[in-house]
Amino acid sequence: MRETNLVIIGKSGIGKSSLLNYLLDKDVAETGSGEPVTKQGFHLHTCIFNEQKLNIYDSWGIEAGKTEVWMSDFEQFLNLKESSTEVRKWIHRVIICISAEGKRIEEFEKRILNKLREKSLSPVIVITKSDLDQSGNFYDSVCNEFKEYEVIKVCSVEKSVGLGISKKSSKKMGREVLLSVIDKNTAKSMKIRVLNYRENYIKERRRNFESFFSGWIDKIIFGHKGQFNLLGNIGEDCVKSILKDVDGI
Repeated sequence: MRETNLVIIGKSGIGKSSLLNYLLDKDVAETGSGEPVTKQGFHLHTCIFNEQKLNIYDSWGIEAGKTEVWMSDFEQFLNLKESSTEVRKWIHRVIICISAEGKRIEEFEKRILNKLREKSLSPVIVITKSDLDQSGNFYDSVCNEFKEYEVIKVCSVEKSVGLGISKKSSKKMGREVLLSVIDKNTAKSMKIRVLNYRENYIKERRRNFESFFSGWIDKIIFGHKGQFNLLGNIGEDCVKSILKDVDGI
């Protein structure tokens, strides 16, 4: 069975845990109203969709004054996953939640998107509490600012507001669309990441070789331990040092 590893990230209180419960179609995460309810760390939950296993990590929410701590934790989490040579253990997609309630994209959210771009992690932007964006203006502004990313409107919780004729109800929406996007486009995203990983690996090997070769030339010209030797007059210590370096490659 194919496996896909996802992580849900975003600010505290914007509906990440509610989204997780909605995706899993069961209550596995505690939810609250505007308060941080997920403990620090990245917490694994699983479900089956279209005969594939989804491993979903629910992250602790970003809070005021803790952005740098969160960014450090998140980077360590990604690096730990990508330290494996098995691509199936990497994080394959990131779902970044932005609440329609706030009606604006915050600077730290832009920073996170830039970090994901650096790592070739193509995120899916989920607008949570999209029932509060009846006009669609916030959705349009997010799409315009991040044209290269998929933006999905989601309402994870059914609720009613008001009384009588002014009563308004919101119904759950967006689950099937979001899961379908993840199902269809993750392979394409991973192909891009693997190619970028290969290119970066080759560049790193080239830099290491050039660094070694540069040091080798220095030894030929200047000799071992600062002893001056021109080409054709290479000291014995220098030759032994170069051969030792070559054996170590």
